[in-house]
Amino acid sequence: MMPSNNQPPGGAGAGLNLRVGLVAPLLIMAAGFAGAIMAATVLRAAGMELNRIVPWFYFIHAMILIGGAEKLRRHSGLDYAALGIGWAGGRRPYLTPLLAVAALMGVFMLLDAVVPMPEGVDLHDVLEPFLEDGVLGFRGILAAGLLLGFLIPLGEEFLFRGFMLHMLAARMPPQRAITVTAAIFACCHVNVWLLPLGAGLYTIVQLFALSWLLGWATLRSGSLGPALLVHCINNMAAVAFALAGY
Repeated sequence: MMPSNNQPPGGAGAGLNLRVGLVAPLLIMAAGFAGAIMAATVLRAAGMELNRIVPWFYFIHAMILIGGAEKLRRHSGLDYAALGIGWAGGRRPYLTPLLAVAALMGVFMLLDAVVPMPEGVDLHDVLEPFLEDGVLGFRGILAAGLLLGFLIPLGEEFLFRGFMLHMLAARMPPQRAITVTAAIFACCHVNVWLLPLGAGLYTIVQLFALSWLLGWATLRSGSLGPALLVHCINNMAAVAFALAGY
């Protein structure tokens, strides 16, 4: 069930113009990539090896997303205490993330059955930058799990479901707000534009499905907790599947 009204908890986006509210997260995403690339360039020029630079790249990117989302939250008047960072109340607070995980698995299985995975989509690429002399050691596994499985999802959830979704849901029906947020979230992942056309479209569909379910989980529960959990599980699963190939 979706909320019956268009005003989400915390009065999200009350102090923000809609156009600014849409553009600002995109600028923060761009700033995250730009800042991380600049830092990586400096570290590389200083002689640091690539596998040691990559964790810093993801860390800086995540911190810029989290900091930017917090800046937008303060400017817009969104109250995370009212929204609920933890679990929503009720007798079955675990039901929403379980339903979202089940739906996500169903969507991905259906997508794989209808559209075979095209060339260019390789989960091994996820862990490639964390290799040391061609070997994925404990430090690489730990860094990949922490950065890709937690920090990046945390930054993206604060920015997209914590801010953008609730800012949009204050101005349009919940389903439309979820759909717009999902589309922007999918297209904001720079890596999809570096893939071959078929692989890029395939990945965008997957990201859109993931984001739509995360938005549904957020508005259904009134909390970022379920969406953050499902997002972490999704990313951890990608790391685990990639790890199985080494």
